[in-house]
Amino acid sequence: MKQLHIDMVNKAVAKALEVSGRNILLEGWVFKYSKALKCFGMCHYNTKTITLSEPLADSSSYAAVMDTITHEIAHVLAGHAAGHGPTWVEIHKSMGGPGTRTTLFCKEQEDLIASKYKWHVINTLDGTVAYRYLRKPRTNWSTAYIRGKPETLGKLVLRAV
Repeated sequence: MKQLHIDMVNKAVAKALEVSGRNILLEGWVFKYSKALKCFGMCHYNTKTITLSEPLADSSSYAAVMDTITHEIAHVLAGHAAGHGPTWVEIHKSMGGPGTRTTLFCKEQEDLIASKYKWHVINTLDGTVAYRYLRKPRTNWSTAYIRGKPETLGKLVLRAV
């Protein structure tokens, strides 16, 4: 991990120790980067791993990355069953986070994410992009339609971007 992110993790782990009395690193939890573009961070209970999206972290503010790290550590402290419920919200807020589920993306991040999609499904009725994919989908688009819009049946085409 990059030194800035390591420093942020250490700061958040220290706050978790202060709030809960638990040192998650001594409990075997590790931090790793992922290449994810749809998920800023994730807590994997089965492997005791917290992942942080490297491309999103690199293009985000200090506050957004810190919020994500504390968000995921709050999951560790609250336990798997807590989800994003009241216990998790209380812990996240006690660690300095807003107690919310998501981090808002800025325009630059939205552009970064959009640039990674290599396949678009186009609605030929109006020329709009109905769906975006990172990998080529196997769907037979001649028999597909946009949910709630049956008039689009047979009107969708897959295009490489």
